[in-house]
Amino acid sequence: MRTLSPQEIARIDQRLASLKIQYLEIHHEIRDHYFTELEKKSAEEFDSTFQQLNETFAWSVVKKMEKELRRATNRQIGQLQFDSLKFWNLSFKENLVYAAWIGFLMLAFVNFGVTGLMFTTAILAAAVILGIWSILGVKNFFNLSITRHKPLKSFDVGVFSRMGFSFGLLSWIHFGTKLSSEDANFNTSQIILGIIITLFSLYLFSLVKITFDRKLKSE
Repeated sequence: MRTLSPQEIARIDQRLASLKIQYLEIHHEIRDHYFTELEKKSAEEFDSTFQQLNETFAWSVVKKMEKELRRATNRQIGQLQFDSLKFWNLSFKENLVYAAWIGFLMLAFVNFGVTGLMFTTAILAAAVILGIWSILGVKNFFNLSITRHKPLKSFDVGVFSRMGFSFGLLSWIHFGTKLSSEDANFNTSQIILGIIITLFSLYLFSLVKITFDRKLKSE
């Protein structure tokens, strides 16, 4: 085993940068593999071994690795969200928070109809995005540099992707409220929208919970 020179390490990092790897886990995995293999070789064998590794981790191979990791992460996040809504497994404090929010939504619905329900959910949605940004780190998702690519943790990317889906869905729900009747006597469409918005709120809550739980485990 030998220690790679700064110039050799720079070549490895340049190669990885050229692949524009999306996920930090894959970046670390491939980088470790390069180091492990190249440290076994002499300086004279570096170029040939380096080229072989470049072929092993070609662009198509890396993108396939990213796709597989993305699928696995999405399954994990989905299961965690589902588990976070199993009230019988939650603490008394967590159940109290869920119950309080549902009660608040019911009050908004009874007094202001689907418009009031939509407004309170929009407030929650804004709180969710600020909360998750705070937990995961806003600066990680706002790299304005055109030349510098930064891999991110697959879990964080997955959560932000679901946030994007949530806010896209929110606009459609809002469109639905405009089509529903706003009179005092609730009709079927209002009740259905009320149920959808309540479920949507629980979906947002679950995103916050799993993100916060993940942050606690990593500390």
